[in-house]
Amino acid sequence: MKSKVIKSISFIIILITILILLSLLFNPKNNSNEAGMHNRSANGILAEPDNTIDLMVIGNSEAYATIVPMELWNDYGYTSYICASPEQPLPLTIRLVVEALKHQKPKMIILEASSMHLTSDLSDASDQVLNHFLKVFQYHDRWKNLSKEDFTSKPEYTNINIMKGYEYSNEVVGLDVNTIEKTSESAAIPRVNQIYIKLINYICKKNDIKFTIVRAPSSLYWSEEVYQNIKTFCDNNGMDYVDLNVGENKVTIDWTKETRDAGVHLNHVGAVKATKQLGKYLHSTNLLENHKEDEKFKVWNEQYSEYKKIVNEKEK
Repeated sequence: MKSKVIKSISFIIILITILILLSLLFNPKNNSNEAGMHNRSANGILAEPDNTIDLMVIGNSEAYATIVPMELWNDYGYTSYICASPEQPLPLTIRLVVEALKHQKPKMIILEASSMHLTSDLSDASDQVLNHFLKVFQYHDRWKNLSKEDFTSKPEYTNINIMKGYEYSNEVVGLDVNTIEKTSESAAIPRVNQIYIKLINYICKKNDIKFTIVRAPSSLYWSEEVYQNIKTFCDNNGMDYVDLNVGENKVTIDWTKETRDAGVHLNHVGAVKATKQLGKYLHSTNLLENHKEDEKFKVWNEQYSEYKKIVNEKEK
């Protein structure tokens, strides 16, 4: 019996060792498509110099379609990054936060509120734990693209995202506001998602980070009931809630011209509007520092110029 136990323990140790070694091999060595990085835009924060990002924005596509970090830089000198991806489940959001905090010390983390209602369960959480500690589970499909560098190099993230996670679009696909059909999805926040959000808030508190929930302008997925449910949840859990659809922070969007896909996401014109209003709120908190005159951050002025070139070129 004792021999069987020893054999079982030895097998488990050997298996874990193999998985760790394979994880070191399969883990992308850069944050680029060529290197095989998943969620390349959301993971672009890994390439930013250590301790230079003061504002981290997390969530799904509403986050990366609404907030323009380079506009916040130009207006206030704030350094921000959008760690968002389409229909991003909250367990993945948590993992992105944990990995980013290895290299960054943001003063504030914003969660875009629409992701609070995405379907998720505890199996998503177990998957992300495995993906975090054993990269082979996430990147097992890289076996056919392994290169010599994968065997000899350590990860070195150098692929700087000029847009800082923002997904630009100048598409205009308007919405007839007289025929809007509101979503039939439940306005209630799923119980498991409440646990995930409380965990993000806990991580922020442990790291002396201000956690704030922000709701992007929405024509289809916002309602008074949704607003009240989120506000009540935030009030009960000591979280700040900023809704860009109502009250003093409301952004007036022309849904016939300032949406890229008939009211689901903003286009660049709408995103700049929303960012301007969010910037006013951020400025009122006095949490973030203006780095425009700081020599350490002069590269952001250069990157802003590149951002403007990209936008101007696309808008010709």
